[in-house]
Amino acid sequence: MTINEKAEEIKKAVQSGVAKRAIDRKGNGVNVRRLLEGKKVAEECIEEIYANLFEYRKSPGERKARLEKYSHSHSEVSQKEKVKAIRKAIKSGMKKSDLDPFGGGDAVRKLEKGEPVGAYKINEMYEKLLSLKHAAGKVPAKKKAKRQKKQVSKKGEAFTEKKFVEQKEQISTLLEKVKILEEKVIALSGVVNTKTPLKVLGLTVTQKLDIVKGKGYRRWYAIYRENGTRQWIYIGKDVNKAEEKIQSWLEKRRSNHV
Repeated sequence: MTINEKAEEIKKAVQSGVAKRAIDRKGNGVNVRRLLEGKKVAEECIEEIYANLFEYRKSPGERKARLEKYSHSHSEVSQKEKVKAIRKAIKSGMKKSDLDPFGGGDAVRKLEKGEPVGAYKINEMYEKLLSLKHAAGKVPAKKKAKRQKKQVSKKGEAFTEKKFVEQKEQISTLLEKVKILEEKVIALSGVVNTKTPLKVLGLTVTQKLDIVKGKGYRRWYAIYRENGTRQWIYIGKDVNKAEEKIQSWLEKRRSNHV
């Protein structure tokens, strides 16, 4: 497939419901959004996103299983009230991606535009909203049975308030750590790619996804540019052979031009 064909396949997948962030993990969905808007995206990014899409399609039941957990979540609250609460939270300053981390906030944007969003997804975001509010101490705990009233001294009240503040700070720290771990797990769950391009004999070395008889194979290539044109130098599965393959290709090219 050409790079343009891969870009079109990515756009079709997102338009059919695939979350941008699920296949554009490093870009947090930004690169996919640029593709949809017709803006230029680096070929290396398109290759990586296409590879993630290929992996995503190998396990289509994962997203369904995640959402089905929320099929009957908070059934005592109507879907209309849940949507209203989500919109209100966003207006008050809550990040869209915090309520919809797997979709990069796309589901929230659809709600804001009045576009349809699945009931399971709304339940998931509402559950996330309640969790964040509980963590921030904005949702009161359920009332317990009344106990014998006791007078609390001002000193005791101050101590209780201090402990409450400390616990809030501890919870915030733990939530931040969990978020970081979740992002690392998402990054590691995909195909491993180097964060910065490899340079061998002055040429950029990168991975491409080759589709052979319906199966995907990741292979290493070097990019040779001259006079505005680009050529791919095949290296293979072992990147350690890059220098040898590039040197051989360059020598062969020089001999052909003598």
